[in-house]
Amino acid sequence: TLPVGAAPVLLGSAAAAVPGLYFDVTYRHPAYTGLKDRTERRREGSIKAIKGTEAVVRISYVGGVAKAEAVRGATRIPMQREPPNSASLSFVLDEPFNYRVEFEGGRDAVVTPAYGVEPVPDKPPQAALEAPGDLVAGEREVGEDEALDLTVSADDDFGLKSVALVLAVQGTGREQRVSVSEPAGAPNAWEGDHRLELAPLKLAPGDRVHLFVEAKDNDA
Repeated sequence: TLPVGAAPVLLGSAAAAVPGLYFDVTYRHPAYTGLKDRTERRREGSIKAIKGTEAVVRISYVGGVAKAEAVRGATRIPMQREPPNSASLSFVLDEPFNYRVEFEGGRDAVVTPAYGVEPVPDKPPQAALEAPGDLVAGEREVGEDEALDLTVSADDDFGLKSVALVLAVQGTGREQRVSVSEPAGAPNAWEGDHRLELAPLKLAPGDRVHLFVEAKDNDA
């Protein structure tokens, strides 16, 4: 029988290290992020990664591990024993929660403090028109066959998929999307110039066009 667990701690707070206990946490990120798997070794088991990540938690104890469980709320989750001194399990980061580990290690019965698990949301990308200044400030009067030299930018926390311009002719329901870039390597930030031809919109005198910059990341 393992002893009763310690009181839980708040997410993000630092839990005391258990002598002789080590955590190896492998992060398997969602495929759309393009992030490579990575493993961290430390003395405590807190976890923080993008939502949807699978975190494989492996404990190693100098006194050996005979039997181990992770306790998440009222749920006890058996850990896969890896003789002689390790055990592992995996969590999917779907919501914030706390967990602790209880295990028999040789002559010891060990209960860890509670560790926080924090999924980080994938934020939507941001986009902006950088130039020309008068259009950024509000509006410009143009001819129906004119071309506009624009500078646009976009950024995202995990990587950009595409940048486009969207033009909507007010009161007509007509809309056109013009691809600007599909940045190679899904960078976190991108800026570039684009020459926009207005002739394809078939504008008439008095038409009013709203221009938007659209950025997409790899999260469908």
